[in-house]
Amino acid sequence: MGIPADLLDSHDDGKVMGFVLDQLTDPDAFLAKVQELYAEPSAESLDLLHFSDGRTFERYSRPQRVAEAVVGRVWSFRDITARMQAQDQARTAISDLARQADELKLLAFQDHLTGLANRSLFRDRLDQALNAGDRSRIHVLLLDLDDFKEVNDVLGHQAGDEMLIEAGRRLGRCVGPADTVARLGGDEFVILLTSTLDPDAVAARVVGALNAPFALYGREIHPSISLGLTSADTRLHATDLLRRADIAMYAAKAAGKNCYVRFHPDMMAALLARTDLEAGLRTAVERGEITVHYQPVVNAPEATVTQIEALVRWQRPDRIISPSEFIPAAESTGLINAIGQEVLTQACTQLRSWLTGDQNRRVAVNVSAVQLRAPGYARTVLDTLAALGIRGDQLILEVTESVFLDPVQHISAQLGLLRGQGIKVALDDFGTGYSSLGRLQDLPVDILKIDQSFVSVIITGEEELPILDSMTAMAHNLGLKITAEGVETTEQARHLVRLGCDSLQGYFFTRPVPPQELAAAEKHATQRIKELRSGDVPETAAKPSR
Repeated sequence: MGIPADLLDSHDDGKVMGFVLDQLTDPDAFLAKVQELYAEPSAESLDLLHFSDGRTFERYSRPQRVAEAVVGRVWSFRDITARMQAQDQARTAISDLARQADELKLLAFQDHLTGLANRSLFRDRLDQALNAGDRSRIHVLLLDLDDFKEVNDVLGHQAGDEMLIEAGRRLGRCVGPADTVARLGGDEFVILLTSTLDPDAVAARVVGALNAPFALYGREIHPSISLGLTSADTRLHATDLLRRADIAMYAAKAAGKNCYVRFHPDMMAALLARTDLEAGLRTAVERGEITVHYQPVVNAPEATVTQIEALVRWQRPDRIISPSEFIPAAESTGLINAIGQEVLTQACTQLRSWLTGDQNRRVAVNVSAVQLRAPGYARTVLDTLAALGIRGDQLILEVTESVFLDPVQHISAQLGLLRGQGIKVALDDFGTGYSSLGRLQDLPVDILKIDQSFVSVIITGEEELPILDSMTAMAHNLGLKITAEGVETTEQARHLVRLGCDSLQGYFFTRPVPPQELAAAEKHATQRIKELRSGDVPETAAKPSR
């Protein structure tokens, strides 16, 4: 108890007791227990004494007997402070673990950024709804923010996070209390409707709510969303509903974005066809299914064939697939790199003798922006030409206008490197994209290919076509060669020759043909241009500007 020796020597029980009581946190309880035990001499007790300085004593009291008579009382005290502190620490740790377990349980079902339900909780609620019996009111809406990456790139990830949080709030206001809004990750959200008879109205409300501008760091952002909607039936599981909603969402993107599309079974058939196409495309090069057809391009002034365009084909076991069917899939999957290299290698190999027979002859191959994004593309092209003994100035790379809008900076550098080795660059489908005549002088191109849509308007050959006239005049003034593609009639060919086009290409001369038919096709095209040049071309036809 820490009682001073002089106080004990005084034999003043009142002062000793007062000293003890001053140290206790509950002196009244101490005295009450003492009085209780002295009132019951045969009683035993075990209790705790708590001191103001933080110590804890265990107090045990029992009667002292002599020949069955109680003659006194024995008091035992033991300092259990360390044990109590350890027990307190254990209780605190257990409490912390319980709290952390609750927090982890919450996190397991809650999106950490928006506070919405996460994927696990959404699936749990969807399963419960499907198992409840009535599926007529179960609808799933899957959506994402169009072009959300640009917000992160321009304003930073903090702004992107704030936009996602606000989007979650707006979605919550579009649905009822019995519905579930969840964030699946990134900018993708999903909604489970169980309390509405009109899911289309909710979908339209969601599109409108997220179209309203977002104020982020002093800038006003006008987002759009693509949303897919599907409804449950007696056969569908949770994974089926999510897959259908996802398919419908991508249909909304294909429809121009900023809208919602309801799932239709035809979409699944289209998806399966696309999946089959991509799966087959992944092994097409290894299986030798990528082939090349060739279309001669006639030199109008010389009335001969000095150029051949290589056009890729996919020879599947059951049919030949045109580029328009598989090139978009090849570009989206990155398979265009292997396919493009295969076309270049085949073309240079199969036309090698034709090219080396006349140094003025050239082969043209189409190149996509995806190929040009690959840092080693230019070096691969040059290595291929060197390995096959083809000069750089005998290759033409045809690109579309979208290549020059690509943000990847090394695309222009690669084109510059290739042009520096004599390779020509042709701007394909000119007039159908973003370029204007005024921008031609800024583009690293050598040849302008007029799109078929401008050639097709020539019916009699006597039409006034100021746009076509301007194209050819401007291109020649800039030192560019002009090729007109899609020539199908005599009238078109004659008009384009009078206009001053350097080269002509189209079914009027020959269709694209496999390698074994190329010699005959070249002969036919040459005969056609010679007949055209020997015809009655008006002497008053304007001479092209050079």
